[in-house]
Amino acid sequence: METGRGRHASTLIPDRRERISSRLIPNEKVELTTFLKNNNDMFAWLPCDMLDIDPNIICHQLHVNPANKLVKQK
Repeated sequence: METGRGRHASTLIPDRRERISSRLIPNEKVELTTFLKNNNDMFAWLPCDMLDIDPNIICHQLHVNPANKLVKQK
């Protein structure tokens, strides 16, 4: 997938990293890491990576009464 500017988001976030369980045996860890690296373009890191998904489905809305005073949480 590409962003609207013709570049995949992974090129915009070059140091993007994910954690892999320390409980995997070494062989599984190598297999999983290889798979993820080879298929990096299949994952959506940013909303712009999801080109064919309707924003009405993936966006959430907060139902906030504009008449209420904003309160900063601690």
